[in-house]
Amino acid sequence: METSGPGHVNLGSGPFWRFWSPDGSGVIESRGFEIVRRSLIGDQNARRLAALPESLAPPELLDISADGRRILIRSSRDSMVSMTLNEDQRPEPVVEEQVDQAALSPDGAWTVYHPNNEPGIYVQPLASRGLRRQIATSGRSPVWRRDGKEIVYVTESQIWSVRVDGAGTQLRFAAPEALFSVSGPLGLTSGSRPLAVSRDGSKIFYLQSTEEPDSGVINVRTDAIR
Repeated sequence: METSGPGHVNLGSGPFWRFWSPDGSGVIESRGFEIVRRSLIGDQNARRLAALPESLAPPELLDISADGRRILIRSSRDSMVSMTLNEDQRPEPVVEEQVDQAALSPDGAWTVYHPNNEPGIYVQPLASRGLRRQIATSGRSPVWRRDGKEIVYVTESQIWSVRVDGAGTQLRFAAPEALFSVSGPLGLTSGSRPLAVSRDGSKIFYLQSTEEPDSGVINVRTDAIR
């Protein structure tokens, strides 16, 4: 990793699967069969957090929990597993099907995901494998707001919101609510995440095609769910 200019750090062209660390001071990424962390300040050498078994090859990092202790991984065997970032831990099966995109709840107890071969958005507690629940009949790119109170996802032309109440394994999910219209991004690969939401829900960021007249617009929601 090289510094490419004032305030800029060159992370290189690979690996593809990379996320901000929860405290924002570095990045966590998959490198071969390792999960590593690289700081963006001070010593920028990679530090190994966990080793992955070869059975997951090629491992694709889907998300990291808000406390930085758990990750979601899509394996080559058409399944999704979770794993705590500890050298002594092994991956735990979550979903035995092809998953396009997925995200962890802030407490790391739930996942929200979009299957490859089925329409809709599903949620499932990590501790209750197979007990999934469909919360939307269509959509993709689900993200879980960092305060846990909302799931946001996108369809072909609309950003949607699902309110979340409760705590732990006792969560309740409201009916989807349309927020605003968007145009679809171009050139996304499986696992890409074009959607992000701020912790309090006041800002939603979505990558739109540069060929659209409203491209690059950041929609700000003033009636954020509290």
